[in-house]
Amino acid sequence: MLHSLTVKDFVTIENLNIDFEQGLSVITGDSGAGKSIILNALNLALGSRVDKSFIKSGKNKAYIIACFSTSNQNIINFLNNNDISADAINGNIEIILRRTIDINASKSFINDIPTSLTLLQQLSLLIIDISSQNSHQLLLKNSHQLKIIDSNSPDKLLKEVKKVASNINIINQKILDIEQNSGRNKQQLEFLSFQLEEFNTLDLSLDELENIENNHKIINNSKNLIEGLSTVSLWLEESDFIDKSISIINDNIKIESKLSSILEMLESAKININEAKYEIDNYLSLCNFDDEEINHINSRMVALNDLSRKHSCQIIDLLDKKITLEKEFESISKQDESTQILYLKKQELELSYKKLSNKLTIYREKSVTQINKTVTATIEELGMPGAMFEAKLIQKDGIYINGNEVVEFLIKTNAGGEFKILKKTASGGELSRISLAISLASSLNYSSNNSQVETLVFDEVDVGISGNAASVVGEKLKQLSKTTQIICITHLPQVASFANQHLLINKQQQDNNTITDAYYLDDDQRINEISRIMGGDNISDKTIALATEMINKNGK
Repeated sequence: MLHSLTVKDFVTIENLNIDFEQGLSVITGDSGAGKSIILNALNLALGSRVDKSFIKSGKNKAYIIACFSTSNQNIINFLNNNDISADAINGNIEIILRRTIDINASKSFINDIPTSLTLLQQLSLLIIDISSQNSHQLLLKNSHQLKIIDSNSPDKLLKEVKKVASNINIINQKILDIEQNSGRNKQQLEFLSFQLEEFNTLDLSLDELENIENNHKIINNSKNLIEGLSTVSLWLEESDFIDKSISIINDNIKIESKLSSILEMLESAKININEAKYEIDNYLSLCNFDDEEINHINSRMVALNDLSRKHSCQIIDLLDKKITLEKEFESISKQDESTQILYLKKQELELSYKKLSNKLTIYREKSVTQINKTVTATIEELGMPGAMFEAKLIQKDGIYINGNEVVEFLIKTNAGGEFKILKKTASGGELSRISLAISLASSLNYSSNNSQVETLVFDEVDVGISGNAASVVGEKLKQLSKTTQIICITHLPQVASFANQHLLINKQQQDNNTITDAYYLDDDQRINEISRIMGGDNISDKTIALATEMINKNGK
């Protein structure tokens, strides 16, 4: 439940602290006194968007603190899963939601731990539910109508249906993409096959690619090469200057011993010359290129040069290019196989979707039966005798993230009339009654199902209701407050008379400063406030007597 709300420097509020009690708390006040500001502050603590204009004029910063306590295990699990610690008092854990606003930004805290706005909003949905005047307009939207019906459905089931349907849609898109590209892929495969055939025809090897360019150069210059090497070999064979030089040095080494190093160099040179001649002669013996070999290497070189130009690469890189083409061919070829895998996965998911959506349909049918009965009974009590409400499920073929149904709210405003679509039929006053009846029905469901939402806020949802219908609203809120904390902003004296706690919102002018404050009313003050609501500023003995009677009858 909500224990307290602290607001500082927010719009027209300077410093306000409200302690809420269990049961039914009613908030009243003149139009423009600031009731909506209190609700805006609470919404801000729960994660609504901020505006710099929220900061009170002349101040630099505003903050709001909302303190809750609960023993609900779903909320405890949420905190644990998000590593948020909480103190336990008398078997309940304490949850403090804090929001600060300055001229630059806002900050959010859960139990003094900085948190994201998304996490704050997710937690708030588990703690509190707020029904406001705009619920009338939301009630006309099919998406909101379906949310009302699904309030009885397990949240896990709704998420599973949405997840499976989303996955099916993703697979359908993948299959569509593949099928749309099938023609282009076929042409690409044919072209790749042609390219690979060129590679395969040439029967490439790494050894050939590494040596052919050099061999081609040698063959095409073999005549000059052989003539030149033969000349060198002849020179080396006929030259005897090294031997003569060695002989002369030997003759003189006896005279000058320092010549021994020169002798060693000459002898080493003689050995190197002999080895060079041997290598040249050996190479010349192998350079017997016949015409067939020359033609083969030349033709291979032409073919390889042509292929390398086609693929914009060097001859040495042709094998790498072939591997790349083979991988591309394999990848595209496997798309047919991938399509079959996707179809099998799609069939599996569709079976899962059918099972989950059918289960969801059962919950929705039960919810529709319950809400039709409850809302019809309530709107009759709210001054629409003979009227009937019907939430109608409409089946759809296909896969949808929200299941196999849409819902349409219908209303029959008079006995013997026909059901017509709510958004095309109901007047403003009727819509208010229906909206309130649905809110009450949903809230009673919270209580009966032991929902995690332990605090319900009603913001003037009783607009357009008066007389006996207003008393019915008060009775139902009072009944609901026995198991759920109810906070109700109202303008109806009948509703206010049922309160366990009555707060008056007041706005005052102090030294050119507008200040909104809240006061707890005792019994006498409650009588005066309810008299004021009934008669305006003209409070009479009659209105006081009537207010006293209403409080004595309803406020116990």
